[in-house]
Amino acid sequence: MAATLADPLKKNKLFFFADYLRTMDHEGTSTLETIPSLAFRSGDLSADRTHVIYDPASGDPFTGAGRTPIPGNKIPLSRINPVSANILALLPGPNQSFNELAPANNYFAALPFQKTTDSLDSKMDFNISDKDRLSGRFSFARPVIFQAPIFGSAGGGNANGAFEGTGTQKTYSAGLNYDHIFSPTLLTEARIGVSHYHTSQNPSDFGSNDATKLGIPGVNINPFTSVKSGSTSTIRSRRL
Repeated sequence: MAATLADPLKKNKLFFFADYLRTMDHEGTSTLETIPSLAFRSGDLSADRTHVIYDPASGDPFTGAGRTPIPGNKIPLSRINPVSANILALLPGPNQSFNELAPANNYFAALPFQKTTDSLDSKMDFNISDKDRLSGRFSFARPVIFQAPIFGSAGGGNANGAFEGTGTQKTYSAGLNYDHIFSPTLLTEARIGVSHYHTSQNPSDFGSNDATKLGIPGVNINPFTSVKSGSTSTIRSRRL
């Protein structure tokens, strides 16, 4: 979407021009991931007949000697860490066929990726007199990028390895120019300008206090840490 506006506000004296552009890049990216089967998540590892699961609470605590196998390779639910169980509960079930013994590429997802950029430019020229001229300009751009994670608030990968969440960049620059002719052989030009760059990124679970919900206290203690790992960032830059 685009629009322009140009008009001599005063003929041969004052002129104005502006344009606006919105660019929308919305696409889907697909990815295959390997996730634990529903049986494995509940502690039922009986499908794995090549490995023996031993009880870590038995035998020598330092060397592991004398540890006893867990019957049938089925870990009792009471022995599964509650935080681990809560994390696994965030994952969807496999949606692709797989080998229970060696699951691989058993979950497919098409993830939305969006980039929307709003930008504008403007310029004004003012012929004050035959010897004086003033001009000014202003430019602005604000791209907003969103990449969805494969497992929602649980995170996970994505097809292009990009940051999972929302990133916003806000930039603007402005300038003022003044010209004066003293004589046919002497003139002066004065300029002043300013530029600003601000970028911020918030992960997809920003503001959700996921660590507290999972049973991990002392992590989500303020808005900046209101995610699983507190991974937010802000960068600002100004120049005159």
